[in-house]
Amino acid sequence: MSELLTLARDYIDRMANPSYGYATNEDYSLRFAQLLTREGFESSLRDEIRASRDTDALTSNGWLWLIQWARTRRNEMDEDLLLGLFEEWSSLPARCAIVDLATYNPNAASCHSSTAISVAGTRRTI
Repeated sequence: MSELLTLARDYIDRMANPSYGYATNEDYSLRFAQLLTREGFESSLRDEIRASRDTDALTSNGWLWLIQWARTRRNEMDEDLLLGLFEEWSSLPARCAIVDLATYNPNAASCHSSTAISVAGTRRTI
């Protein structure tokens, strides 16, 4: 696991996991937003996310937040990592978020991108 994701893990979990409660979620969201304004932090985080291969680097709530953040920031994530998360999770909304990120191409005029996803033990292109 990368050093930056190790440090960010608790922040991300506390701002994304509803079991901590609204006040804690908001408090850590504000703290994380402050970190993002520091010079070089966001680009370093983007690099770490792009290089991450470990599905255990974050909690499921952390990954879901990160997948949405990567989508809004147009940040790519490793296909093997996304495939690993897809195979690990049974939640349909979580799987949809992964497919959404994996197939999103901001430069395409229409949706013609494809990615391989393993479904029921067979690898398929969607």
